[in-house]
Amino acid sequence: MSIRVHEASGVEVLLDDGVLRLEEDHTYHLAVPANCERLRAWLGERELAWNEGQARFAIEVGRWVGTSALRISSSGGDTRFRVEVAPRTEKLSDASWLAMLSELEAWNPGLPVGLEGGGVGTVGTEGISAPVLVIALLPLVSPLIRAVRAIASVPREHTTAFREDVPLRTVRRADRETLQWLAAHSGTARAVDRWFVAEAGFLDPYIPQDRTRETVDHPVNRYLAWLVKRAARRLRDLAEALTGAAPRANPDTAEWCLARARAAAIAADALTTTLRQTFLGALTPMPATEAALLAVQDDPAYARAHALARPFLSPRFQLRESLDAGEAPVKPSYEIYELWTLLAVYNAVRASLDGWTWTWHPKPGSELVSGFGNGAHFAAVGPNGDKLHIHYNLTFRGYLDGGHSERYSVSGERRPDIVVNLEPVKGEPSWMFLDAKYRVSRPNVTDAFTSLHIYRDALRWDAFGGKCRGGLLLIPAIEPDCAPWFSAEFFACFGIGAWRLRPAEAVDVGLAKLILGILSGVGPLHAGRATC
Repeated sequence: MSIRVHEASGVEVLLDDGVLRLEEDHTYHLAVPANCERLRAWLGERELAWNEGQARFAIEVGRWVGTSALRISSSGGDTRFRVEVAPRTEKLSDASWLAMLSELEAWNPGLPVGLEGGGVGTVGTEGISAPVLVIALLPLVSPLIRAVRAIASVPREHTTAFREDVPLRTVRRADRETLQWLAAHSGTARAVDRWFVAEAGFLDPYIPQDRTRETVDHPVNRYLAWLVKRAARRLRDLAEALTGAAPRANPDTAEWCLARARAAAIAADALTTTLRQTFLGALTPMPATEAALLAVQDDPAYARAHALARPFLSPRFQLRESLDAGEAPVKPSYEIYELWTLLAVYNAVRASLDGWTWTWHPKPGSELVSGFGNGAHFAAVGPNGDKLHIHYNLTFRGYLDGGHSERYSVSGERRPDIVVNLEPVKGEPSWMFLDAKYRVSRPNVTDAFTSLHIYRDALRWDAFGGKCRGGLLLIPAIEPDCAPWFSAEFFACFGIGAWRLRPAEAVDVGLAKLILGILSGVGPLHAGRATC
């Protein structure tokens, strides 16, 4: 099937070796041949909306970067295209994005994993675990069902030995046990003489015999039933968790949650139906035994089913590429940048403070995805006893919520992305904030400055001097018409400003010097205020 994809502006997006390359936070239009009937289309698990008047599908790419698949279904069959969503070119390059993911993964494995539409990394049986990773294993469900049905057609059987009383006349071979039994039962032994039986009218006696029976109730079949049931249960649990997460997410993420929940529920039903339709449904599920594992090693059919089902028990995320399974869903691009700025600020400040001792204090994050929660922080102690903290999403409670505390907002509750506070042995304690904004255009940066004004005017921390010493926007690129906001003169005059912070570059010692200068009261910010 031939397709045509256009940006909202009308510019056509051409297929590159069968791959559709799109950009984050864009809307595209998909046109298909007019003679196609019963048309439907999906981006990943999310079905696309059909515009009847314009005869095309709308492809809405949210704020995520990763891979997906475009599937188009018609009366003539299905057609698939690989989709690669790149960061917006004015923000970051592909190389910068990959470097950012690699740095986050090296620091805190699994941080890129989230609930957005794209995929990243690989899900297999090694790496970092997160419940949401099960969704990446959906491509394994169909081959797993085929593997189970192949086993059901020619299953491994188990030979069961037992003793049974049978008529003497049916015995064709007398083994040692039979002869010993006849010797011990002379009355029955006389029945071997057919002349005696004929003269005495002796009835045909029964004697015990060793018999065998072939049955599919083999340990490896019980193990296979256990594997498939566990996989189905994990998918159902995921569907329930995603359905529960949808109301708390933004609209685009909510749609992805619900679409993936439906896909997970359908996959779970397919696995359960396969069990019910085969002999496996009548067996008692059982974890792996030695006999089961030996059969898995010896039989390629069972080895394949085992390899396909095993990742569902403990899926693990790895950023590097492999062919083990599907790709994990990602966090929003702005959240990934926000997390990376925390790491970048820490690396910069640490490089500028010789002899300081650093510790990391993570807070439990969401149970559905990996990561850490609000209030996680880096703590440092200097050689002379000075203390410094770099906080992530530190909460300043609203003034009217629960009474007055030493850290609060004079209006509603606020949570700056990063807060840095200094507690020197000699001198006044101080604090400042930094807000990561994955935006670069003038209207967006203008809007982002609103948060600086709100934080500067509303936030108080009595233990560290009350009002903050200053605030910075951290932005991945500088557009020419925004350059004055990034200047040292602007910092010096207004106590707020913007700073370019970009992955795949050297540690930003200049940022660290500015932060430490603001906190200590000796930087350029303070020296130039009188001239404004």
